[in-house]
Amino acid sequence: METGETPIAREIGHFIHIITGVAVFLGVSFFFIAFILGYPWLEAVIFLIGIIVANVPEGLLATVTVSCQKKKPILLICSIQLFRFA
Repeated sequence: METGETPIAREIGHFIHIITGVAVFLGVSFFFIAFILGYPWLEAVIFLIGIIVANVPEGLLATVTVSCQKKKPILLICSIQLFRFA
């Protein structure tokens, strides 16, 4: 049996890299903007963390968790549930 990476695992990995890059870029950008505007460094760091966390989609954790399982019916049911509310 082949143990290679599935197409959906590759797509999710690619999507996670894009989301991570955008989130970190926005967080660091807003950190420097807040710091330049005179906010204390601790508030700027808290703002940085908030921006990064806010950029993570709600359904990403559920999608990654379900796609890591080997059971296809569970993946299908959860995918239908995720996209039904989109």
